[in-house]
This record gives sequence, C-alpha cells and structure tokens, in this order.
Amino acid sequence: MAGIGFQLNRLFQKKGFLNLCRAYIFAGVISIGPMILYVIMLLGITLVSFLSGMERPDQEVMNCMLTYNLLVSLLLSNCFNMVVTRFVADRLFEGRYAEIMPSFYGSCCLQLLIIIPTYGTFLLFSGVPRSYV
Repeated sequence: MAGIGFQLNRLFQKKGFLNLCRAYIFAGVISIGPMILYVIMLLGITLVSFLSGMERPDQEVMNCMLTYNLLVSLLLSNCFNMVVTRFVADRLFEGRYAEIMPSFYGSCCLQLLIIIPTYGTFLLFSGVPRSYV
C-alpha cells in the first residue's frame, strides 16, 4: 500500500487540471476496484444460475449468502492483514525471509479457527436450508 500512496502523492503534486483529474481517477479506481470486481462476479454467478435453470428465489438466497460471506471474510481478513503486512514489511527490510511464510500460515490458521465456528453458528440459526450450504 505504501507504493500506491507514493504514486498517488506524485500524481497529486503535478500541476494542471488534467493531471489533477488523472490523479482523482486513479485514486477512485484503486478505492472502488474490489467492489467493482465483486459486482462483476455476482452478475456472472447470477447469469450462470439463470442459464442453468435456477429459480429466482433460490438465486436471491445464493446472492445474499455470497454477499454475507464476502463481507465477513473482508472484515476478518482486514484485521489480520494490518498486522501481518507490517510484520512482513519489517522482515523484508531486515532480510529475514524465512519468517514470512510461517506468519502467513499462522494467520490463515487463526482466521480459520475464528471463522469456522462463527459461520457454523450463523448457518445453524439463520434458517437457511441445508441444501443451500
């Protein structure tokens, strides 16, 4: 993220209206890019489910479940990403490369230990039929 910040800083320091517009467009694309990718993915899944003959109520349940899954995974992973990316940046700076992958594996394991019981409890009490899971 620091590289993106430096690039944006450089773009915003250039003089002229077109350079300023270019900088704002660049910042907007970076900020909204993941949401656009998710919307494209959701539209693609909806199209595939429509072409396969899935009924509309089932499509809506699937879209809701996908949206909640993405929301929860982003919230949880962002908490870990702030710490792990800082740790990785420090290890890269120090040249201690052997400690990077174990931190990634540890982060993934902790996230799984948190999300599996949480998501299981959500599914248990959500009223969603087991055939959707």
